[in-house]
Amino acid sequence: MLLMRRGDFARWRRERPFLGGVLTSCGGLVVLALPTTLVAAEPRLPGTGGVANLLLGGLLSLLGPAIWFRPDRHGLLGIATVLLALAAFAYSNLGGLLIGTLAALLGGSLTFAWLPPRNPEAQPDEKT
Repeated sequence: MLLMRRGDFARWRRERPFLGGVLTSCGGLVVLALPTTLVAAEPRLPGTGGVANLLLGGLLSLLGPAIWFRPDRHGLLGIATVLLALAAFAYSNLGGLLIGTLAALLGGSLTFAWLPPRNPEAQPDEKT
């Protein structure tokens, strides 16, 4: 039952902040990978910046699926994403050379601003 039809996926995507989760995950992967690949190819123990890359990039990339699967917590997850993206800017080599921070900030903002779709059947009739 893992396979979905095209209409099922479109409905699933509309019921959650999908783009916010995608941008958050992509920003986290950039913070995780980009600054560490620019360092020399010698295997070394990571310093403070390397640990910040791993920690903040990993947390941001895990927040993306959390945003998809828990749309009822979009406010909390959006704020957490923005705070982690700002921390990545300060601690992790400008947050993936600014690309990862900007993607995660945009994803967190879209997640926080997302509103669930309205259900027309659940609204009471207005009487005049």
